[in-house]
Amino acid sequence: LRVGIGISYSGREEQPVYVRDGSSPAIGISIENAWGGDVVDITDMYFYIPKGIKVDSELSGNPASYSCPFEYLGVVDDLNMYRLNQQTKEEMFTTYYEADLPILGDTSLSGNERNFLCWLEIEDGFAGTLYTEKEYIVDVKYIYRTNQRATPMTIVDTTTEEIPA
Repeated sequence: LRVGIGISYSGREEQPVYVRDGSSPAIGISIENAWGGDVVDITDMYFYIPKGIKVDSELSGNPASYSCPFEYLGVVDDLNMYRLNQQTKEEMFTTYYEADLPILGDTSLSGNERNFLCWLEIEDGFAGTLYTEKEYIVDVKYIYRTNQRATPMTIVDTTTEEIPA
């Protein structure tokens, strides 16, 4: 599973991101099935952003929106911690299997990719320094199933003189 994370301000994807008091940048998170198997389930997903930055619940519509289905859990190691809302996760990533074959729904990552966009709220005083490097973390736990392959084989008994055609 490939996970991408990006921060933008006013729709521009320029780095570094200039954060000002009262500004509303956004964080985008993309998860993509980059290999040949199936992501059967996203069991859990967290993201961490610096203390002083929070998800703007009103603009993002979280945790009920599919765009930003994350709920605030608190501060861990000086980072604000958010978790994928479990009820919304079930609605977004459900695939029903029977005899190991999907019978209803698409793979849990429909179209191989899922994107999230959360608007951020910058607390007053956070942007007080000229240049600061901050850490953003995404942690995804998932169940992955490789595709089954069958290779036909012909077995020949070499102890006899005759070789079958």
